Amino acid sequence: MATINPFFRKIVLFGLALLGLAWLTEKALDFGLAHNYDFKPSLVVAGHTRPDALFLGNSRVELMLNPAVFSQHTGLSAYNLGFNGSSLIQQLALLNLWLRHNPAPKYLFVEVSPENLQHSDLGFFSIHFLQDLHAPPFEDLVRRYDPRLLTLSRIPLLKYSLYNQVLVGDALVGLFRWLTGREQTLQYPGGYDPTPFVDFDETFDNYRQQHPGGIVMALDTGRVHKLGQLFRFARSKGIQVVAYEAPTLGQMLRLHRNRPAMEAVIDSVCRAEAVPFLPVDTTYLCPDRRYFFNANHLNAQGTDLFSKRLAERVRDRLIK
Repeated sequence: MATINPFFRKIVLFGLALLGLAWLTEKALDFGLAHNYDFKPSLVVAGHTRPDALFLGNSRVELMLNPAVFSQHTGLSAYNLGFNGSSLIQQLALLNLWLRHNPAPKYLFVEVSPENLQHSDLGFFSIHFLQDLHAPPFEDLVRRYDPRLLTLSRIPLLKYSLYNQVLVGDALVGLFRWLTGREQTLQYPGGYDPTPFVDFDETFDNYRQQHPGGIVMALDTGRVHKLGQLFRFARSKGIQVVAYEAPTLGQMLRLHRNRPAMEAVIDSVCRAEAVPFLPVDTTYLCPDRRYFFNANHLNAQGTDLFSKRLAERVRDRLIK
């Protein structure tokens, strides 16, 4: 009978030990990530929140909507599910994730600036769907937009190599909170993490110098379709959808030569889908750089002021 070379046997056993260690490490990180409720997808999957109002959008929601201020002036509990760089495809998938694990909110607020409808680098982030990776429709979306994740997820621990700088730290925080019985303690209640930036930076002034004749935004008809699809899906679930536009620095508004045409497209989609486009007076904010840290984003002071004004409009126009 042939015998296995001792050296080869040691190599095999060592490899199996490493594979087992990688598997255990991945499971520990998965568990920790699932128990860090400041990582918004984990809170969504856990089903630990029941807001009346859900806010969906990119960084103009993530950084520019304070749910505590909104709740104070409307009496509606609220959660901020905004993510930096989130496209309309991403937002639709996030709403799917929410409804898979939570009851439908009464209201869905969608930020609909014209920038959402232009050709841009707003994208799809598979990191948000790790915990439901093989559930429809997330597996199909990941296969289309980030197939590396599906490939690497077949090998223990390698999926974390795609997001090591973000997810490993979040997972370790979750493990620590679980071990110390503090998993329900949130650093960012309501999903809102105020921006640390206060002063207006020089980016816009440089940009304006480079475009003295203004700019024309390129309309992406695919994004127009996705906006309508998002509205229809939410309304099919019995959710009252409300569209609104967050403030932009007035000088930036004037730089966009075709902004009125883009806003007309948004208005037509809202009308076609029976979604109210809630007008919010931001004339007191838009001219004043004190409330912005760049041309497209309010600082924390501006965010609180806008959240209050939006809440007052919602209270006066929608709440019965």
